[in-house]
Amino acid sequence: MKQHIGEFVKEYRQSHVLSQTEFAKSAGTTQSLISAIEQNNYGRHLNMRNAEKLAKAMNMTLSKLLEKVDF
Repeated sequence: MKQHIGEFVKEYRQSHVLSQTEFAKSAGTTQSLISAIEQNNYGRHLNMRNAEKLAKAMNMTLSKLLEKVDF
């Protein structure tokens, strides 16, 4: 079973001892978007472009991220 993207991002970020702000900076996005994703409250703001930014920040391809998570 795939993990929800919010849980996946939060677990990744915490395991790498990153604040939401630090992770957002590495992903080239905002802290508010990371917070919304982690709270499963991202609505239309999590598009493929932002998903690709998250994947790159976690050192994986977008396709690998999509294999691991549900949106």
